Amino acid sequence: MNPSDILHFWFTELTPKQHYAKEAALDDAIRTRFGATLEAAAHCELFGWRATPEELAFLNEPGSAF
Repeated sequence: MNPSDILHFWFTELTPKQHYAKEAALDDAIRTRFGATLEAAAHCELFGWRATPEELAFLNEPGSAF
């Protein structure tokens, strides 16, 4: 998993409407696909991701993932 995978999912695979939708199925899909990465971020294991603004955006807002 890398930051570009997350950005691709958010900006290419989802519609803008889905960005703020409360959908259990979407939350489950995000949890399944990115849950391990979210856990790694919560445990400060993605220090190397601090190289770009895009990577920092994910690290700064992990609680809003779903």
